[in-house]
Amino acid sequence: STVLSLVAPSQESNKPLPFVVAVLVCAIVAAIAVRGVRATVKFQGWIVLCEYVIIGSLAVWGLITELTSHAAGITHPTWAWFTSTNAPGGFTGILAGAVIATFLLGGWDAPIYLGDEQNKPKDPGRSVLISITFCTLWVVMLFVCLEGLAPASAITAHASNVLPYLGGRLTGKWFVDLIALAVISSFATTTQSQIVDGSRMMFGMARERVLPKSLREVHPNWRTPIAGLIIMAVIPVVALALYLLSSSLQTTIIYIDSTGGLLFAGYYIVIALFSIW
Repeated sequence: STVLSLVAPSQESNKPLPFVVAVLVCAIVAAIAVRGVRATVKFQGWIVLCEYVIIGSLAVWGLITELTSHAAGITHPTWAWFTSTNAPGGFTGILAGAVIATFLLGGWDAPIYLGDEQNKPKDPGRSVLISITFCTLWVVMLFVCLEGLAPASAITAHASNVLPYLGGRLTGKWFVDLIALAVISSFATTTQSQIVDGSRMMFGMARERVLPKSLREVHPNWRTPIAGLIIMAVIPVVALALYLLSSSLQTTIIYIDSTGGLLFAGYYIVIALFSIW
């Protein structure tokens, strides 16, 4: 929908078109991933650099606006945001925040799955520590710099396209379009990282004979787990098709997605206990 809001706003609610866009995005990022980690890292590096420059500019601009503007709907940041008494819903709100925070952690462990493919395996854990530390600071900064730009009800109403909406409260369409490009690139790189992670896990499990042996076969030229990459690229496309076809399935998928934080918390705990054992 973000792609359509940028190139064809009148078609944003046309259900088949977001599906076509999703298929194209999955096909492109999967094709790059098939060519190997080196091609994937180069693609992700340039895209992420552009994305962070745009969103970082939005965050700084947003913070300045929050601190200096007295316009309606603008909230000044305060240290009280970090206190338990400020949590909406009291203790329930704190638990909801913990689930969301854990959900945000999902995927940050991507460097673990690629550690074996480093050219200089001196300290494969260092990339994990760097990525988690940076992402923690980055996410907290975004919350502080952006949540005060609009009332909570307005942010919720624009949840499917919230960053372009917040950018529109600061300036004109040109900046909104830049933010939309950053969001699109974020979707593409996130999808690609999940495709790469999943294919590596399938490969490892197939190598240990707990999944079909076809999943441990690699591409003859690029030496990547081709079967796992294809499966991981097809899964989101199928899920989106189901989501668009039925309102009842939409509700089910939303419920499944909403439990993601709890599931991540569960498997992080289980993995930690298992590793200790």
